[in-house]
Amino acid sequence: MEDKTSCGGCRSKEDCTEPVKGCGKCCRGGCSGMEILLTEREMEFMLLLSQIPFLPLARIRIKCPGREDSPTEMAPVYLSCEYETMESVRKTGQVLRSMENKGLITLDYDKTLINGDYSIYKNPALLKELCQSAADSSSPCTPELEFGSIALTPLGMDVLDSLDIL
Repeated sequence: MEDKTSCGGCRSKEDCTEPVKGCGKCCRGGCSGMEILLTEREMEFMLLLSQIPFLPLARIRIKCPGREDSPTEMAPVYLSCEYETMESVRKTGQVLRSMENKGLITLDYDKTLINGDYSIYKNPALLKELCQSAADSSSPCTPELEFGSIALTPLGMDVLDSLDIL
């Protein structure tokens, strides 16, 4: 019988190579016995990830001349359609950050999706609006778009498994 307080899949917490943010358990899951509260929007996103396990992601980084060592990073950007409002983009970014902080998802900017469709992010009007919201127009700084991916963590998969999805 598994001890619910032990590290999932490891003999001890010291054996963990990468603890999950949400519960401190092993990166291989095993976070049973704990409760994670999801907002309605987080639940919707979890359900989306149950159907599509990897989603395209972008972020805007502001690079300023003379300050290359500390670019400003904006919230993650996930677009479900090209007609999203900036308010919707901001709210989704907050949901993604919250889910990442709970250890449910990873936001990986060094892992783009090989067959991912990033064309929606390259829409000139949308890109201009995203960059304008990220940069001060009087600044010599330039916004850059970086692409990545969203994926469930083992904890996120455990949470999905525990949901009663009809």
